[in-house]
Amino acid sequence: GLELYKDVLLANPSSGTVVATDADAFINAGQIHAGKQLYQLLITQFPTNKLYLKNYTTILTAKNMPREAHQQYEALNQLRNGDLVGLSGIINTSVTIGDYKTAYSAIKNLQENFPTNPIAGQSIQQFENRTQKSVEVNYQILQDYKGNDVKGAEFTASQHLDGRFSILTRTNRKKISDTTTSVSLDSYGLGLQYQDIKRDATLWLDNYHQNSSFS
Repeated sequence: GLELYKDVLLANPSSGTVVATDADAFINAGQIHAGKQLYQLLITQFPTNKLYLKNYTTILTAKNMPREAHQQYEALNQLRNGDLVGLSGIINTSVTIGDYKTAYSAIKNLQENFPTNPIAGQSIQQFENRTQKSVEVNYQILQDYKGNDVKGAEFTASQHLDGRFSILTRTNRKKISDTTTSVSLDSYGLGLQYQDIKRDATLWLDNYHQNSSFS
């Protein structure tokens, strides 16, 4: 278990690369918790080793875990000469999460300290290309278990306010009909979404309306 890996590292610190390889294998196999434990052990044993932190952030990012990756980029940013990769990672993960306030703060630091660095330029470009608004339309036509025809349409849209908040709207219409009757269900919603490095919360206010017809 974990204690065995700890004993190995204490007896032979150069075996850290083998432990990192095992950690990657665990995460790639879906054993996320075990892989994280090994990387945390490496970081605890070798707190100034940038290689392990970089490897950890890379695989967390590849596995679509931006919040976890962000924590490690923050740690990397605290190490000497680690702030370029750390700041770039903070920007990239913050943009992915939707926390543009944190991303902008890191960009100012990056521009002051690495104004001509290509890695910094790539992260700044990702921020400039960040999602500001989105629109999505979905349609649905099917029969339910009673044989009724069901038709539905949904429209959703969002507008980011460039900090940590977004305004959301949605409109949904569903029509259920058989040979003699039909029922239409309409809903209209207005929402407010908050996103930061630690949490993602959404509040919706919805209004519902129903119409029935007979033939």
